Amino acid sequence: MTEIFFEEAIERARILDRDRQQNPTKGLPPLYGLPISLKDSFDVLGYDTSTGLGCYVNEPAQENSGIAALLLDLGAVLYCKTNLPQSIMTGDSDNNIFGRTINPRNSALTAGGSTGGEGALIALRGSVLGVGTDIGGSIRVPSVCNGIYGFRPSVGLVPHCGVRDLTTPGTTGVLSSAGPMATSIRDCSLFLKSVMQADTWKYDSTVISISWRGIKGNRKLRIGLVEDDGLYTPSPPVRRGLKAAADLLRACNDIEVIPIILPNTKDHYAAITAYWTVLGADVSN
Repeated sequence: MTEIFFEEAIERARILDRDRQQNPTKGLPPLYGLPISLKDSFDVLGYDTSTGLGCYVNEPAQENSGIAALLLDLGAVLYCKTNLPQSIMTGDSDNNIFGRTINPRNSALTAGGSTGGEGALIALRGSVLGVGTDIGGSIRVPSVCNGIYGFRPSVGLVPHCGVRDLTTPGTTGVLSSAGPMATSIRDCSLFLKSVMQADTWKYDSTVISISWRGIKGNRKLRIGLVEDDGLYTPSPPVRRGLKAAADLLRACNDIEVIPIILPNTKDHYAAITAYWTVLGADVSN
C-alpha cells in the first residue's frame, strides 16, 4: 500500500451504518459499504498521487478522480491506494519511494505490474475488489502473477479522468483503460455493471456512456489466438501453457478459437517504442 486512510474509511462506514439505521427502508446503492482499494495513480482527495516519482510526493490531490467520486456515490468505502512501478510503464511494481511489491505466494517472484500492488493485496485477501489501469497488460499481468481475476474494459467505458499515467491531456496515441481486479469473475461483473448503470458522463466528460444491458450473446464467443508475433518466439514452457489453455477453450462448445497472424508487428513495435522514449532515441533495433 502507498496511501493508507483506514481511520477515514472506518468513519465513513460508521456514517453509512447510521444512515442505514435511520432510514431502514431506503434503497441501498449497489456497492454500499464495500471496501474498495485503488491503484496509486487514481487521485483521492487529500492524498498523494506520486506514481513512484519523488517530484509528486507531498502534493495531495485537490479532488477525487472520476472513478473515486463515482465509487463513493455508489456507496463504496475507499481505504487505501496501492503500489506501482515508477511512471507506471513496466510489468514489475518497483519505485524509489515505496520499493518493490513482491509476490505474496513466492517472494522470489514478481507481483507483476503496473497494478502490482492491487494484485498482491487482493491475492492476500487484504482487498476484495480493486481498480487498476491497463494499456498493454497492467491489469492482466498482475492478475496472472497473483492468481486473481482482472478485466480490461474497452477504453472509455469506465471514468478515467483524474488518473496520472501516460494518457496526458491532448494525447491520443496510447489510451489507458480503468477496470476491476478481484477474486472472482462475479465481482468483476458486479463492478462493471454498477459503474455502467450509473451516469458515468457526470464523472468524466470523455467517457463513452453505455448502459449495462445484460444481454446474453446468441453466438459463440470468439477468441483470437496468436502463437507467435513474428518477432519473438515464445519459450517452450510458454508454448506448452498457451497450447493447454487453447485446448481447454476449444473443448468448450460456447467458444470458437480463431488463429491470428499479426500484421506489421515490427513497424507497430517501433512506432510505440518511439512514442514512449525520449526524443532522439534510436529505436530502429
